[in-house]
Amino acid sequence: MAEKPVPLQPLRRYLEKGIASKDIRISAEALEATRDIVQTLLVRLGNLAKMIAEANKRKTIKKDDIEQAFTQYFLGKKK
Repeated sequence: MAEKPVPLQPLRRYLEKGIASKDIRISAEALEATRDIVQTLLVRLGNLAKMIAEANKRKTIKKDDIEQAFTQYFLGKKK
């Protein structure tokens, strides 16, 4: 079964918050690229959080695992 893609409209709203200007528009291609990046990022963060949980001998990913995965992925820092 194929996965449903992340909806574009919520992504548009978040991008518009970051832009904070009515003078700049967002193309359909930019939204689709954003969706691809977000989906890839979520998969990678999930994988990293899973490894952190397993290293702590747990089968449940917790909030701290996600935060640590985010920190490791973007900042290259380990707790």
